[in-house]
Amino acid sequence: MTVRTTRVSVTLGLLVGVVSSAAARAPALPRARKKIAAGTWVEYLVRDRRSPRRRLVRLLALGHDRGGQWFEVDVRDLATRRLTVLKTLVKGKGRRARVIESIVQPSQQLQPMIVPGAKGAKPPVALAARPKGKLVARTTVRVPAGTFRVRHFRRRGKAGLEEAWFSDRLPGWPLVKSRSPRKIVLLRAHGRGGRSWVRGKPVKIDPRLIKGARRRKGDARAR
Repeated sequence: MTVRTTRVSVTLGLLVGVVSSAAARAPALPRARKKIAAGTWVEYLVRDRRSPRRRLVRLLALGHDRGGQWFEVDVRDLATRRLTVLKTLVKGKGRRARVIESIVQPSQQLQPMIVPGAKGAKPPVALAARPKGKLVARTTVRVPAGTFRVRHFRRRGKAGLEEAWFSDRLPGWPLVKSRSPRKIVLLRAHGRGGRSWVRGKPVKIDPRLIKGARRRKGDARAR
């Protein structure tokens, strides 16, 4: 392994946290249109309604490889300024979409790592553009990225009322705004020409080390 021994335990701990995190594996954010040009990106401000936590989440479409397309989820915690990057190669469409390879970089100070056992899993960003819920209005909303003509959808979720506003103007992910009892998501910016934030050559991690780190983490919680 190319990661220095003195940093192995810290690196594994961060990797387990990122791979196990719902924010990294399946962000409750917009579904993508089926065909997205490489370089297309959107950035959202995600506010937790139950705590002061705020994050910037960037979704980015990249190039094609091995019959699939690379997508990236970048999460920056606004309190700690820590940036976590998850880059995933996805093959297939809709429910048949599956991961070919995933690369995670828990912070810019650490070397990117290939996620063990990721092949065959569901992708972190669903490739579909069908909003859930009932269309209740066509209106205009203002968010940090500007003012958009949108379709307003509403549905009753497990935690309560959920609302989402979608725009046909956005080339990749159509979500402009969403609101639920747990979080508020606002479109902050969007554009083309985006590039990956993964820095350095990814290294392979022995799956047994990940299992061991998860087991130790579980034992610590049980105490």
